Parts: sequence; C-alpha cells; structure tokens
Amino acid sequence: SPARPRPPRLLRAARAAPVSHALAAGCVLGSLLAAVGPGAGPGAQRRWGVVPAELWGGGPAEWTTLLTSQFVHTGWLHLPANLLFLLLFGPWVERRVGGLPFLLGCLTVGPATALGHATLHPDSTDVLVGASGTVAGVLGAFLLLFPRARITALYPALLFLPLRLPAWLALGCWAAVQWLAARSPDAGAGGGTSTAAFAHQSHLLGFALGLLLGRLHHRRTRPAAPGDAEITGKARGGVPR
Repeated sequence: SPARPRPPRLLRAARAAPVSHALAAGCVLGSLLAAVGPGAGPGAQRRWGVVPAELWGGGPAEWTTLLTSQFVHTGWLHLPANLLFLLLFGPWVERRVGGLPFLLGCLTVGPATALGHATLHPDSTDVLVGASGTVAGVLGAFLLLFPRARITALYPALLFLPLRLPAWLALGCWAAVQWLAARSPDAGAGGGTSTAAFAHQSHLLGFALGLLLGRLHHRRTRPAAPGDAEITGKARGGVPR
C-alpha cells in the first residue's frame, strides 16, 4: 500500500509539544483581542494586565489579572520575542517533565512572577503584561534539566556573531545581563524604578522559579545525563529529536 503522507511540519511540532504550542496560541489570541477587540488599546491592557496599586485594593476580579496578564503583550516585538523563546525551549522541557506538569508549572510561574512584581512595587500604577516571566521560568527549568545542551545563537554585543555555547554558560550570561540591567543607574533615572527595570526583575524572578521547579523534578526523577543536544532557531520548530 502507498505510504501515508506525513502531516505538515507545524502540525508535527504541535503534536510533539501540545502545551507549548497551546500557550503560544493563547498569547497570540490574547494579544490580538487586546489590540483589535472590543475596548482595544491601553484600556484593554489595563483591564487584563496587573496594576499593583489596584491589585491589593481590588476584589477577586483584580486577582484574575495575575493569569490573564500572561496572554496580553504590549507590542509586536514583545510578542514574537516571547514566542521564539517559548517554542524553542518549551518543547524540550515539556517532553522531559510531561505535558500536565509543564502546564501547571507555566500557570504557576507566570502568576507568581506577576505577584512578586506587585509585592515589590505595591504602589506602582504601571501595567504589567506579557509572558516574559513564564518564558524566563522555562529558561530556568531548561538550564537545570539540560545544562550541557548546546545553544547556537546570535549575540548583538559581538556584532551578531553566531556562537555555540553550553546552556549553563549561555543562559547564565543571560541571567547576569538581566541582573545588571535591573540594577543599572539608568533604570531609575526618573527618580524611581522604570518599566524596563520592572521587566528585568520579573525575568529574574521567573528564572529563579524555573530553576526551583526544574530542581524539584530533577530530584524526583533523577534522569540519566542528557546527551549533547543542539538548540538553534532552525531546530524543526523547537521539537526535540
């Protein structure tokens, strides 16, 4: 009998890591609704995003923003960046820990990061939106679970020279940059903490939570040391081979 045709690559990727792709689709849908749906614009972002000053004095509806804020993004550069990292690293973590634990982890890290932000800045009236905290958690878990994996990336500081580095070095440097940026004098040039500094702090908090969850899974399962995987932007939609 003739061989059955293989499904499209995107469909194969979604089947291999359904949670990662469902979260990405949710981010796209939420951002579209905030941009062009009813009440679109800054009003939608404020309605679905976390505003610390309103969170602590608000009712249950305000607390739901800890979850809804993860699926709304402020711009079309913010969204693709989060999708890139989520679809590149998420499937590896999802395949290692399992779909349900990965989903529960993402739905824990994201809101916990937003709550941490609101705790650090309880009087802030800035709106926090985006899945950056969740994505940072995925990076932290990946680092813990695949420390020897090789990551090929372009580095702007090195004139976009592609380098192939172990995960512990590449992601460790990323975390160091976030820490330095959060502490930079320019971050508070206006007399307080800027929105950019808020973002870097959220990245660090999400990364730390991802490391913690990755450590808990690693101690529970004690898997064999992973092989020298290579992670690149062309890795078949981020699906582990």
